Amino acid sequence: KVSNKLTFFNLIKGKEYCAPFYTAKEDAIAALTGKNKIVCRTLLNSHSGNGIIIASSAEEVVDAKLYVEYINKKEEYRIHVFEGKSFHKQRKGRKRDIPDDKVNWQVRTIANGFCYMTQGVDVPQAVIDAAEDAVATCGLMFGAADVIWNEKQQKAYVLEINSAPGLYGLTLEAYTKRIKEYLNG
Repeated sequence: KVSNKLTFFNLIKGKEYCAPFYTAKEDAIAALTGKNKIVCRTLLNSHSGNGIIIASSAEEVVDAKLYVEYINKKEEYRIHVFEGKSFHKQRKGRKRDIPDDKVNWQVRTIANGFCYMTQGVDVPQAVIDAAEDAVATCGLMFGAADVIWNEKQQKAYVLEINSAPGLYGLTLEAYTKRIKEYLNG
């Protein structure tokens, strides 16, 4: 359900944490006000920012299956949810060894200069609530929700849910612990 970005957005449509989205190019162009941008998703089943083109003007809007209004963010988080409750929280932080001109602050992926941080991560409650609700709304037992925090609006937006998140290091340990707790009920 969630690996297809359009299916995912249709599942969370109407939720407070769902960014405005469109399937028609002309609707996406009409939504551009000069102050905002449009995320053109040319690939619906992808990861790591593949198939994302960010348009600032009507001329930059490309043919795509999904268009999402770009929401400015102070922080982006990955909230891991299992059986309705978050159990592992990460913040996407800039890798210090990546030169400034190689960092893409709009699409925060590992390839664009970011990593997942777990220490000192203070997550707004609205981000956790949105992640937990989105995973439940999509009918998943577990998922890793990518959620942005718009500080000006004091609002969280769920970008996607990863149904097969990368499991290594502290994340693998957290999943192992949570699954064992579940199995030992």
